[in-house]
Amino acid sequence: MLILGSGVGNDVAAALRHESRATYRPSEIDRSPRLGRTIIPEHPYASPKVRRPVYNDARAFPQTGRY
Repeated sequence: MLILGSGVGNDVAAALRHESRATYRPSEIDRSPRLGRTIIPEHPYASPKVRRPVYNDARAFPQTGRY
C-alpha cells in the first residue's frame, strides 16, 4: 500500500491498526518520517510491514508509476 504524504506517521499507524497483510510504502517530500520515529508513540516506521520511506514529491508516482 502506498501512503502518499505520510508525514510523521499518523496515517501509517492508522493503516497498521487494521492488521492488513499488506506492506506499506510511505512517501513524503521532506524528512518528517525521521521526526515521527521519535514523537509518535506507536512507532509505525519501526514495523516490519513498513518499507523504507520514499522521499519524493507525491505527484511523481501517479505521473510516472515509479519513484
